[in-house]
Parts: sequence; C-alpha cells; structure tokens
Amino acid sequence: MPVLPGPPSVHVHVKRSARSKRFSLRISQLDGKVTLSIPLRARESDALRFLGQQEGWLRETLERMPEAMPLRVTPGVLLPGGGQAADDLGRAGEAGPGGG
Repeated sequence: MPVLPGPPSVHVHVKRSARSKRFSLRISQLDGKVTLSIPLRARESDALRFLGQQEGWLRETLERMPEAMPLRVTPGVLLPGGGQAADDLGRAGEAGPGGG
C-alpha cells in the first residue's frame, strides 16, 4: 500500500480491476479511505506517477471533508439499506418499534 508522506501521511489502497480502463482515484465519503483503481495490465510505476500528479487534488479534497463521526445504533433505530429501511436486527421492510 503506497503512502504519500507529509503531514498528514495518506495511505492509498491500490485495487487492480479487470473492468478498469484507466486510473481512477476515489475517496470514500464514509471513512476517508483513498482507493486507486488501476487496470490489470497497468504498470505500478505509472500508477504511482499518476498518484503523484493527483496529490494536490487529493490533499485538498481530504482537507475539505468533514471529520468522520462514529455511528451509534440503538435498538429501534431504522437504517437505510438496499433502498429500504431495515431495523437494527437486519429485517428489511418491517416497521421497527412504534412503527406501523
């Protein structure tokens, strides 16, 4: 896993994909995880060069992201999942406590 040095250091997960046709750099809005997707046959040196070229954008985007907040789930809370609500026990489509 490559790491961009500096304050703060940025860990980048590299994912080789048969579906990828070009390099793609993504940042998860959930946890800030950085993923670099690369085609199966791409050279790692080319991927690292691309990462270096995108470092400014990457750091600016990470800096603008809000701090991750822990998710607290209590009994009876409905969570979205697969386009429908699911209670904290994972039963999709059923109303939770107090629901009808």
